[in-house]
Amino acid sequence: MCEDVARGCCYLKELRFVHRDLACRNCLVSSRNRENRVIKIGDFGLARNIYKDNYYRVKGEGLFPIRWMTPQFLMIGIFTSQNDVWTFGILM
Repeated sequence: MCEDVARGCCYLKELRFVHRDLACRNCLVSSRNRENRVIKIGDFGLARNIYKDNYYRVKGEGLFPIRWMTPQFLMIGIFTSQNDVWTFGILM
């Protein structure tokens, strides 16, 4: 299960997207059968493309789940793909 989520995070990074809300509530399970189970990342409402820079700066945008936020975001309001790595660690 962890490997599926990690692959999804790598795919998002290749596409230069940050999910910004990676949590168990956003991981979709395809089957109850363990042999056929695949986990997919869902809920891309907060996802952003970082095509110009390697980061995305928040400017007075909505509320974010503070329990999953990196110190970097809390201090200066910047999202990078490393934020998704941080939240992946919390998810595990």
